[in-house]
Amino acid sequence: LEVKGGGDEPEDVASAFELALKLNFSHHPDSLLCTFLLTDAPCHGRDYHKLSSDDLIDKMPHNYFEKVLEKYK
Repeated sequence: LEVKGGGDEPEDVASAFELALKLNFSHHPDSLLCTFLLTDAPCHGRDYHKLSSDDLIDKMPHNYFEKVLEKYK
């Protein structure tokens, strides 16, 4: 796989993980949930970059991406 192009920095990574949590996957104790993130740019927000092209840089809550990932535990 190769991630490139688009010219749209940054990516809406947190929403992608939120949607992945809504997928119908097994909750059996012996099952394993494996999620792969392929992107060519960081997620929105000042915590993750200093890109001037981010329209949401000052609108994203502090550590919002980490809070989404906590839901995977």
